[in-house]
Amino acid sequence: MRKKMRMMGLIAVYVAALCGCNKKIESDVTEVTTQIVTEEASEEKTEETQITTEQEETNVPVEEKDYNAIYKRVLDQYYALILSNPEDFDCEVGELGVVEAVMGKDINEALGSVGYAIEDISGDGVPELLVGEIEKMDGDMGYGSLIDAIYTCVEDAPVLVADGHSRSQFFAMDTGSFYYLGSNGAMYTLFGQSDIIPDGTALKCKDFYFTYEKDDTFTEIGYYYNQIGISDKEQSEELNISEAEFWKLEEDLESQIKQIAMTPFSMYADSEENVQATGVSVQWARDIMDTISEYDEFVDGDAQTKIVISTDKTVTEVKVLALQFEDADEEGNISFAKTQLYEQKQLTKERPLVIGVTFVGDIPNYGISYVDESGNTQTFAIQESGMDGSLMLVEFK
Repeated sequence: MRKKMRMMGLIAVYVAALCGCNKKIESDVTEVTTQIVTEEASEEKTEETQITTEQEETNVPVEEKDYNAIYKRVLDQYYALILSNPEDFDCEVGELGVVEAVMGKDINEALGSVGYAIEDISGDGVPELLVGEIEKMDGDMGYGSLIDAIYTCVEDAPVLVADGHSRSQFFAMDTGSFYYLGSNGAMYTLFGQSDIIPDGTALKCKDFYFTYEKDDTFTEIGYYYNQIGISDKEQSEELNISEAEFWKLEEDLESQIKQIAMTPFSMYADSEENVQATGVSVQWARDIMDTISEYDEFVDGDAQTKIVISTDKTVTEVKVLALQFEDADEEGNISFAKTQLYEQKQLTKERPLVIGVTFVGDIPNYGISYVDESGNTQTFAIQESGMDGSLMLVEFK
């Protein structure tokens, strides 16, 4: 890992300068401007938290909150970001690490390479949201240690605590801390560890090591240490150690990195409200055709494959749509330009609809719409799952 960072250090520009990441990831997320707080500020926050905790002990217990719902808007935005297939660094605060992780990958690979976990790292009773990169899979669960963004919840709203990218990385540690590895250029390597402070709203530096030239001749590298998390020689202790001893400090911290269990974003569209109550589903024709005796059919041009739309409940005004991706807004809402290709009056359980299609690229180019039992029009993109290659319906407006 150190060698990788040294190579990246040869790039003489900051990624921060490359990326215009100066906007909030969502309108109601409060940005934490100081990601790693000083020890003094942390102590003040700790005292405030202790007072708040003592006050709460005398009150009626607070109703348990649904943190999946609280973090949903943030997760929607990351999901929409990955689906948008980003090709440059025109990103928002908290997005750069994810953009770097998925750039150049097809949609299915990208959705499977990034995941999320909701768990209480700080121990304050409020689960944090971790968005990170998946290194291996075990069944439906992904595992990884590189964390691209950390959020907590303040007054029922998600708050960005810290975010990383290729030259400023955070890794989960088995101690509950986060290992930090960074680079400011060929001569400047940074590493250390930080904890989430008790109220979960910032990181407090425990140990911070960095290299810096000893004088204006740039001929000798010095090794420095502090507990405030900044590469400033004047506020740091110079370490009287060898180069090998310095890198051994990094190796010791790196050895404490652990894997976090994460849900891949390829599973996200299959969860919660994305599973439709109307019972309409989509499958590959090759997996189901031998069970179908009667069906309606539509073939779009020189179709390369066939899919089956079926339902458990009768729906009406069924339309097959050609889609062209337009945008994904800050709330995670995806929009497509729609062209109607086919329409039939109703779809029943006894008579599914077989469609001949040609999927082009990774962004959905087909969709369906119908009117459900309540008289509401439902519209979905047809997308292939990044987990197992199955088909799924992704709602959009």
